[in-house]
Amino acid sequence: MVTIIIPVYNGAAFIAETVASVKGQTYPEWECIIVDDGSTDDTAAVVQQCIGNDERFRYIRQQNKGLSGARNTGLEHASGDLIQFLDGDDVLLPEKLEKQVRVMQDGKAVLSYTDYMSGCTDDVYKQGNFYKSPAFTTDHFLEELIERWESLQVIPPHCFMFTASFFREQGIRFDTSLPNHEDFDCWVNILRLHPALFL
Repeated sequence: MVTIIIPVYNGAAFIAETVASVKGQTYPEWECIIVDDGSTDDTAAVVQQCIGNDERFRYIRQQNKGLSGARNTGLEHASGDLIQFLDGDDVLLPEKLEKQVRVMQDGKAVLSYTDYMSGCTDDVYKQGNFYKSPAFTTDHFLEELIERWESLQVIPPHCFMFTASFFREQGIRFDTSLPNHEDFDCWVNILRLHPALFL
């Protein structure tokens, strides 16, 4: 099973589309944990309307702890074998989970990542500004990630899928003291523990 973790803060304008993209997945074995990080807008009402009585969703509201704290809360409640992060203003294409789970199972990978599209408006989104996630060119994944992150190596959190053991057994978490680059820090810590082959 895949656990999808959605941190959201004042995301009433976007969270419905994010939840809809989860519901639209062709892969059926998932749970979704939505962590409301102390929103002051209508996020709670929108989320409740979107998820209704769907037991695959869990809604957790907490005092504001920041993006890292919200993701960490999701990890504490995750019961899946695989972890998929998804920010509250992003969406997954329908076959994202299905394709990535299959590749990871076939290759016995511990993590993988995908390409992505970027868009801020409906028109831009429909045009599909497509970004090819960077490939690692050597076996030195950690070194490449550190050296090229700001220029060529940026991979958004929702592109990744991880085995839950990184977080459950090895205790990896997002650093709540960092104002930004918390994802980069987390990926570096994962690669330090396991020089995994990306697929």
